[in-house]
Amino acid sequence: MKKLWDTVNKIFTIEGAVSAFLVMNIIGWMLITMGAGALICKFLGFSIAGNVVNLMCAGIYGGLIVGLIGGGLYLYELYRHHMME
Repeated sequence: MKKLWDTVNKIFTIEGAVSAFLVMNIIGWMLITMGAGALICKFLGFSIAGNVVNLMCAGIYGGLIVGLIGGGLYLYELYRHHMME
């Protein structure tokens, strides 16, 4: 997450960087979760096309839980550490 934050922080102002960081983090974790689910389906012999709805649901949950909540906690720690200095 640090590398993503550093990259986004170079491009946007601080307000835009926070929003862009969270959106990219959510989308990234959503794609990672869906990709892992597709690989598991392929490994177990299930039809990926038949499980698209399940993969999308898992991807959305992964994006929201890890992407949004994890990204928010990362930004909170970053802000808290910055304010203590």
